[in-house]
This record gives sequence, C-alpha cells and structure tokens, in this order.
Amino acid sequence: MASEALSRYGPVPVPAGIEAVRKGLPATMQTFVPGIVDLVTGTQRAIRLGKAADGWFFTSTGAEQATHPLIAAHHAARFADCRHVVEVCTGAGIDARALAAVVPHVTTFEADPTLAALAEGNMRRAGIGNVDVVAQAVPSEVFTNAWRQADGLWADPSRRDEQGRRTRSAVHHDPPLGLLTTLPVDGGEFVIGIKLGPGDEVDSQITSGFMDEYIGLGHEARERILWKGTGITRRCVTLVDKGLTWVSPPEPGLPAERPPEVGDIIVEPHAALIASGDVGSWFVEQGLDVIDRRIAYGLGRMHVPASPWMQSFIVIDIEEGIDVKRMRRKVRELDWNSGTEIKKRGVSMDPMEVHHALGFPSSSSSAGVIVMTRADSVRYTLYAIRVNSVTA
Repeated sequence: MASEALSRYGPVPVPAGIEAVRKGLPATMQTFVPGIVDLVTGTQRAIRLGKAADGWFFTSTGAEQATHPLIAAHHAARFADCRHVVEVCTGAGIDARALAAVVPHVTTFEADPTLAALAEGNMRRAGIGNVDVVAQAVPSEVFTNAWRQADGLWADPSRRDEQGRRTRSAVHHDPPLGLLTTLPVDGGEFVIGIKLGPGDEVDSQITSGFMDEYIGLGHEARERILWKGTGITRRCVTLVDKGLTWVSPPEPGLPAERPPEVGDIIVEPHAALIASGDVGSWFVEQGLDVIDRRIAYGLGRMHVPASPWMQSFIVIDIEEGIDVKRMRRKVRELDWNSGTEIKKRGVSMDPMEVHHALGFPSSSSSAGVIVMTRADSVRYTLYAIRVNSVTA
C-alpha cells in the first residue's frame, strides 16, 4: 500500500506522498511512517540502481551502499570451497545472500540493530535458511566463537568519519582494517576478502600478505578488494559485467612519453585500470605511448581495436594552453553542439563549468570531445572525435 501511494508522487518522497501513506495506516502505526517511507523509497531506488532482489527491502542509505548483485556474486565465487564464512558488516545483506548460494553456512554481523533486523527479514522472505544474522559489533565474544569455526571471512568495513561522511582514509574504518587483516588463522585453508573503496588511502604495512583486485562495473571503478587464500598471486582488475580480468605483470611497465599529434588516437583506460595504480603496464601491453606518465591518457598512432577496457578518440586539432575563449571560437569553427564532451586530467578546471561557458551553436547536429590535459608544465587542449567506444 505504501509503495502504491508513494509511486504516484515520483521517486522522491514529497509531503503529499508521505501524507497519503500516513492516512492509509491505522493510528497504532503512525510512528512507523518515516521508517516505512524510507523503506519504500529505498527499495524503489535499489530497483533503479539495478540492486533489487526478490523479497528484499532497502533503506535509502542501504540502497546507495549495497553491493551490486553482479559484484556480490563475484565475491562469493572466491569462497566456493568454504564450509562456513563469517561476514563483518551485513548492510543490506546482498553479499550474505550471494555467499549463501555457494557456502553451506554464513554468519553475518551487523552493529546497527535496525539493519540487522531488516537483513534477517530479507533472508526469511527470500527463503534463505543458511544465514545467521547477529546484531552485534565486531569484535565480540560471539564473533570470536564464530571465527574459530569458520574457514572464510568477508568484510565490508564502514568508511565514515565522526560526522558520518564518506572518507578515503583507512583511519576511520570500522571495524579497524588492522584488526581485520591480523585476525589469527589456526592452520588449514582460509579465504579472506576485505572490501575497500578503489581510492582508499591504506598503509601498505596493514595490507601486507594480501593481493589487490580492483572491480569495475560499467565505466566505473567500484571496489578494491584485499584477498588472501584465493590463489591470486598478482594485482588484477576485473570487469564483472564483461567477465574480463587483467592481471598486472611481474614487473611494472614504463610507457614512452611524447607530445600529442594531430591524427593520434587518445586512449582513456577504464577507471578500474587507473585505480589499480598500474595503468602504465597496461599501456605498454597495448603498445601505447603516453602524454605524461602521471596522466592516464594513452597515445596511439595506429587503429586501436574497440575494447571494454578503454574509450578512444582521434585527435583532429591541438592547442597549447587552455583558454575558454579559444575553445568557444573553436567549437563554432567545428560546428559542435552541446552534446560535446569535456574531459580533463591533470588540470584543475571543472569540465561542467567549461561546458556551460562554451555556448555551443544550437543548430549543429554534430558533437566532439575536448580534452584538457598537461605534460609537466605544458598544458594542452585537444579536439577529438569519439571512436571505438564499447557501451557498458
């Protein structure tokens, strides 16, 4: 009923929609209206984000933070030989659901009692009977006992500061990352996976003994995972929606640097490759040069095959320096419309502000790509046309 009432008012809860829900509930349930509205809007948002699952309810925050089901299935596959996996930070329960499909027993810990109750209800409605949801923070005595019986750990520690804002600093991980990476393992085969943000700042001493896997979905870098006990021996990047994995070479590659030229193919690697910190090796494997080794734009002089690993653009003109007035004149000369993309790397200018300032001709039917970048102290404005793009 609440879902039907709110759906008439669009994806964002408005006063009229909330009032419709309130009027439709008995007096004894009026105090639950905010929570019900949050569940309805959160579940609707999860559907739009492609994260929905049968029988699953989400809070608004939970919908944003929940693991995408494709990624959760990828995580779970690493634990296929385990008997009992302990999960730290249940959240919306999507990872626990995926683990339950491949592991006989899952014990999942959630410090927030409301989220724990929601996850437990989700499991019950979905008919999942091999997951125990424990409404406790980690560490605890219950966690220690479960840990002693387990042969796998999956953890998605909270990454929020004291004000509740998302942070990239491992100092704010909860439970602490140092605790999760040093849990005692008493012999035997044990699989550990710890989810981080792809750009999180982590002390390498804390992650010693773990291997990195960077996860891409669509054009985005979604996760960095620390793995142990999986057989992964080198850093890798996986595009879960494409079923592709790139493995970093034993020795990092060093691509050649050179200035861009008209006719060059600019290659923009997938964000997950860039996040991995070893995009230089990937450039070398593809036979590409770079404008600057610190800037993740590759340069090729020959045709670059279409690939999910990259987007590519052919350079049709180059200007040294970055000047909005010159750009404005150029887009009129090229007769590009407002569909033109503005990209930047290594410079501080805001692409959206630049786009707004260019005042594109409204009559044009063509669009291009403007790339703002640099090499040491030289800044470039590159005018290009998109080629060989693989749709996510």
